Amino acid sequence: MHVSLCPPTLLPNTSNLVTLDVNENNPIELHCPVTNTPDLSIQWSKNNEDLDSMWSSSNLVIKRFLLKIHQAHLTDAGLYKCNVVNGFGSIQAQFRINIRSNGTILNNANNNEERNAMGWDLDSLSGEAPEFISRNDDGQVGPTRVIQPEGTTVQLKCLASGKPSPEIRWKKNGKILSEDEYGVTQMQILIVKDLRQSDTGNYTCELFNSFGAINTTYILVVTEKLQFFGNDPQNTSVERGKTAIVDCRVQTNDPTTKIQWLKKINTQQSFRPYAVVFGSEQYEHIEQSQEPQSEQYTNNILSKPLVFSSVTSKESGQYICLVQSDKATNYKKAFINIIDNREGVTPLTNINNNLLYVIVIPLCLLGLILFFIFCFRYRRRKDSRRNLHLHSSDAVKSSIKPRQPLIHHNGVMVPSTTIRT
Repeated sequence: MHVSLCPPTLLPNTSNLVTLDVNENNPIELHCPVTNTPDLSIQWSKNNEDLDSMWSSSNLVIKRFLLKIHQAHLTDAGLYKCNVVNGFGSIQAQFRINIRSNGTILNNANNNEERNAMGWDLDSLSGEAPEFISRNDDGQVGPTRVIQPEGTTVQLKCLASGKPSPEIRWKKNGKILSEDEYGVTQMQILIVKDLRQSDTGNYTCELFNSFGAINTTYILVVTEKLQFFGNDPQNTSVERGKTAIVDCRVQTNDPTTKIQWLKKINTQQSFRPYAVVFGSEQYEHIEQSQEPQSEQYTNNILSKPLVFSSVTSKESGQYICLVQSDKATNYKKAFINIIDNREGVTPLTNINNNLLYVIVIPLCLLGLILFFIFCFRYRRRKDSRRNLHLHSSDAVKSSIKPRQPLIHHNGVMVPSTTIRT
């Protein structure tokens, strides 16, 4: 018996991923393309779930290097693997099986192994073209501009429905993304971490099935970071009807630097025209009428506060101060909280700290003094009662005469002290 001293290898001129389009009711035979040696262990799987003897039936049979399906059904579509192992290593071959019905591929098994649950209606040959789950008000999906500083993470969403479930393909500047560089690229959310300026570009997601196709594009701009001055901008709370001011200052000597204020869009829509995306959140520019203050530049400090007069609940929310130049950018979030100014109620945050000390500290001292006085008076009263009780006991004892013995005198019992000699 020959025993290999090397890891398993694929047969010459074979690929580790084969795609097969099979007509419904036709047989399927998958041959694991590995050099056969007696010491090999083989494990078959479908959609990342192991196939063993319990899976064998009159329709599916596994014989070591061969997996055979006598009659293909829609449920047989999926990603099959044969994993071959010996004492020196392992190798894997994959088969992507698509099922045709009347010449149309109804379920195309994407190489996304995480799709274990098939979402197609097996009782009907009808289907639906892909459609974005969330749209903007006019039903159109336009390019979305995404601005992110270096070193951050961005999520690009491409959420859609369809029957059968649509396949997805991501492209950057027209070229299909490399999984080696971007990781999983068949998901409806593309996550790009630790951004570099080289990640700048147009990212397009294409969704398609046998009934149609749709696409949308993100314009991703990755820039250097600009430094904010101090802790600007900061969260603020303001009473309804008062003026809200949020400062935004940045250190720069670049004359191209500009400051813009944006407000978060409180909506679940995945796509909205002209929205600016930060991370996974959408923002829109604030109308100029809401920004009465202009930019000011002094000693390399550029400032532009956000000012709202006579605020209402409409101004409450999350804002971003966006700083951009020709070479760099940065942003920071701030919240504006509107407080209802109810009659007779004053927010605690508006109490002057000095007034707080003047009132609270004397009250605490007065309370402490009253406590000591109470304890002292209570102790004295307790001692007085105790002394009074002792004096009363002595007086009672002194008033009691000692008992005198009785003697017979003229046939009568009388105290001895009454008999005179």
